Amino acid sequence: MFHYLFKHQIKTDEDYKRYHLVWFPLMIVLAIGFVLVAIKASGRTAAIYGFVTGITIPLVCYGIWFFVLLTNPKRLRAARLKLTDERRKLVEQELWSHVGQVMTFLLAVAVLYTALWKPILLDSTQLTIVFYLIFMYKIFKTRK
Repeated sequence: MFHYLFKHQIKTDEDYKRYHLVWFPLMIVLAIGFVLVAIKASGRTAAIYGFVTGITIPLVCYGIWFFVLLTNPKRLRAARLKLTDERRKLVEQELWSHVGQVMTFLLAVAVLYTALWKPILLDSTQLTIVFYLIFMYKIFKTRK
């Protein structure tokens, strides 16, 4: 079972299927654990219900995608090839290298600005914008 926890162990379509069959229930258990910890820590609030919705919707979408993938051998093979393609791995390494360089530069600028003038206060809106910019850059670089 532990053999299928790592992507580099995938050699065949059957290995790819088993990889997802191991990770899907594991992700559900982790999501339930996060929800239980969040409810225990802060009680039942509107934020917790939003958190539960934010976890549940992607898991349901992932489950639907997973079911469609398992029932169609062509899609299963295409998904495995997409995951194990060496050229794609190189592009993603370059992508995360660029993201790391930009984030390090922004951090250095923020530290200098804070040291010389006044503190920078960030709220979730600015961090969400940065996250979505990184996400769009990843989609742009890894498209076919």
